[in-house]
Amino acid sequence: MNRIGISLLAISALVQAGVAQRGERQHGLDNLPSEARFFPRLIRSEMSARYSATRKTFSIQDGKRHNRVEQVLRDGTRSRVEFPDRDDPRHGEVVVENGRMRKHWVPRKNTIFEGPARRQERLTGQFPRVLEGIRKGDLRVKAAGTSRIAGRECRNYEIRRKDDMLVWTLGVDSEKFLLLKQEIYDPTNDKRVIGGFEIATIDFDVKVDDQDFEIVKNGAKIVHDEYQPVEEVQRELDFRILKPRMPAGYTLVGAKIFQVGPNRGAHLVFEDSTAMVPVSIFEVRGNLPREQIAKHKAADFQMVSRQVDDIFAVVMGRLPVDQIRSIADSLK
Repeated sequence: MNRIGISLLAISALVQAGVAQRGERQHGLDNLPSEARFFPRLIRSEMSARYSATRKTFSIQDGKRHNRVEQVLRDGTRSRVEFPDRDDPRHGEVVVENGRMRKHWVPRKNTIFEGPARRQERLTGQFPRVLEGIRKGDLRVKAAGTSRIAGRECRNYEIRRKDDMLVWTLGVDSEKFLLLKQEIYDPTNDKRVIGGFEIATIDFDVKVDDQDFEIVKNGAKIVHDEYQPVEEVQRELDFRILKPRMPAGYTLVGAKIFQVGPNRGAHLVFEDSTAMVPVSIFEVRGNLPREQIAKHKAADFQMVSRQVDDIFAVVMGRLPVDQIRSIADSLK
């Protein structure tokens, strides 16, 4: 099951620039310091890149490092990801996006999960928010030398908060302006890396076919992730509660109104390259016991709840509990 589908069971919770100058005005990029001016080109490159690559991702959970190998095929906003490691619980799964739709084949369930594409949402949401933070002075960029990643010359950058806490390190291909490496740091302890990825091999001389970005399995069950546009959910529920302060790099990828007895609420699902965090939010009319939610929680999820006026919010996910608590506190 895909990660949004898992979150529902658990809690039952840059637009591609056509003209560079116009895009810079739209996102305030013309006000960026010189160290951050690679960002607009990075975004455009990520939206149009074509390559095949081996990507190694990792996350730190409860002090343990969890590694994953992914075989990636990219063609602009289209992508195909496979999991070749036989020891990986996701071995055999395939995830494709065609720019509009995302399909996730899970062979052990003989099921294809379908939903809206997410990759463009990351690029249109994650990087512009970082750029806005830089423009406002909440974040700053520091050049950190060069390195070789997947045999390619890269420029390294640090993204820091205004209190100098390290948020990300980035490795950007000097020629192609693609992100080949990212490390994400604990917002409460910038000596501790909590996740990231690195491209191990990359080949730009690759041909693609439309069928590379489709999944057809005779006899497979089709399940639709019927998530609503975020704007629709925001119109129906308290807007402030839909803006939790997430660790740097997370993007809202799913939102859905639901009903629990007399209480309306929303499932929000955030993710970055390494982890998923579902946020379940309720507009409470009467009591909604925490235990009612806890019995649906996945065993390895951390969970924190908060009462905010007439709203009962639950935040859960595979992140350190201090980060989950910080997210919950931001809802006040």
